[in-house]
Amino acid sequence: MRFSRYFNLSVLALMLIIVGCGESYQALRDREAKEQQNWPKWPEFEAAVPKPDWWHSIPIKYIDPMNFTSEEMTAYYEKNTGDDKYKRDFKVIYARMLKHQNNAQEIAGFLGRGTVSEFKPFYEFYITHFLDETWQSEYCKQCNDANSAINIGTQWLYYLIEGGEYERAQKIIDQLLESKYPRAIPMQRFYLIRSYRHLLAKTVTEKEIYNQLEPYIVENYKLAEQKQDYKLMQRWLDL
Repeated sequence: MRFSRYFNLSVLALMLIIVGCGESYQALRDREAKEQQNWPKWPEFEAAVPKPDWWHSIPIKYIDPMNFTSEEMTAYYEKNTGDDKYKRDFKVIYARMLKHQNNAQEIAGFLGRGTVSEFKPFYEFYITHFLDETWQSEYCKQCNDANSAINIGTQWLYYLIEGGEYERAQKIIDQLLESKYPRAIPMQRFYLIRSYRHLLAKTVTEKEIYNQLEPYIVENYKLAEQKQDYKLMQRWLDL
């Protein structure tokens, strides 16, 4: 009897905890939904990147994406784990896109953190919307429109190519080669040509791949050789 009584009390306590957490989670979702009503509007972006079906069911939890310090962002990355990690990241980036709309330099800074499949709409929007933008950071020599466009563009290209959208991928590569490649740093040049090889491997023979890429490989190998960058020289040879 005593065990049964303690067992029932334990179950009751657990149920109260679960209900309490549920109410807290619901309150968090409600508060976030109210806060989002004050987020900036950007019709062009919101039409191109619609909010997913799960949007209102998963709150960000750990940060106010419209107002935070660098320390708070660091803490957010540490706390944001689990199955919904990238969904929360999606919402944070979405909010930051709204906040910094039409600021290509600012947006490039937080989009270029790595390839994440959930972020494909952001990569696409950046390239289609900001490809003609030119800018240069006054604090970072390598931080400019050319390097950022290739960094973000190659992330998108991976999914285009794997998704069989070869014509679209070729168009993006042609645009990046024409407008960004000449001003890009050596490693970003390599990443773009590597993406080009990825596309060609899906569409032409190995001989044709070599014929297409030889001028880029030879040119960049020589530049790396002049700087005695042996690792980069090997990268071009392995391509």
